Amino acid sequence: MTKISYPFDDSVVMQSQWSAMAQNWLKSGVIPGTGENLLVYADSTGMQVKVKSGAAWIKGHYFMSSSEEVLQIGAADPTNPRIDRVILRLSWINKVIDLAVLTGTPAANPTAPTLTQSTSVWEIGLALVRVNAQVSTISADKVSDDRYLLGRRLSVICVPYDIGLVVKNGVTQFTIPKWANNWKLLSAEAGLHTPSTSGAPTIQLYSLLQAQNLLSTAISIDANAYTSYSASTRSAVNPVYATLQTGERIRVDVTAAGTNAKGLELFLIFQEG
Repeated sequence: MTKISYPFDDSVVMQSQWSAMAQNWLKSGVIPGTGENLLVYADSTGMQVKVKSGAAWIKGHYFMSSSEEVLQIGAADPTNPRIDRVILRLSWINKVIDLAVLTGTPAANPTAPTLTQSTSVWEIGLALVRVNAQVSTISADKVSDDRYLLGRRLSVICVPYDIGLVVKNGVTQFTIPKWANNWKLLSAEAGLHTPSTSGAPTIQLYSLLQAQNLLSTAISIDANAYTSYSASTRSAVNPVYATLQTGERIRVDVTAAGTNAKGLELFLIFQEG
């Protein structure tokens, strides 16, 4: 049986050995709290998207971008839409991590390109970009978040799967657990068991201790969508009230219920303060 241990002073550690060790420290994803968390957005300034500053960890390797980067999007198809994918790509062969765009295949019902995750290349998603036929610019609502933010997660079932949503302050309340004392709320998303057939359900989080809404932009779930991850209006946490205390009670308010929507679950991500 072969035995190996490292690193030690004066020992040589190969790239493959380091990756095998360090990938156990964190999952691959965006490291929250550095810059703007590699947020991808578009602003109708042409066939391009912009990636804000941030950092990531991929299979034991670190990436950091200190400034905003512009990525070009290929020309639109004359007939069909497509979905492109903005990614971070680790290449063990080229010894680099960099931003890239995977160009999708035009189709009547397009799907996003598959990530490559092999022994030579490992890709993680940052955003999906819908490129409609014949367009000459990418607007903000055509970009949806595809990041995996590293951090501790909390899931809260707010409305049972067979119960319809209604507009109400306090459809449920939950308590911040002991492990999250003085941690920051980074992200708040939501999912439905049955999507709304018209109108977008919206959800706000209200701290009873602080007497403040925690979200500067409420969670929104588009009509016919199951989750808020692809919403045309993205939720945002208010950083002024984001640091929470053990035992702090959070009220879940449904400010718009949509039509025929049922079942509600929250997906929260926290970062240690």
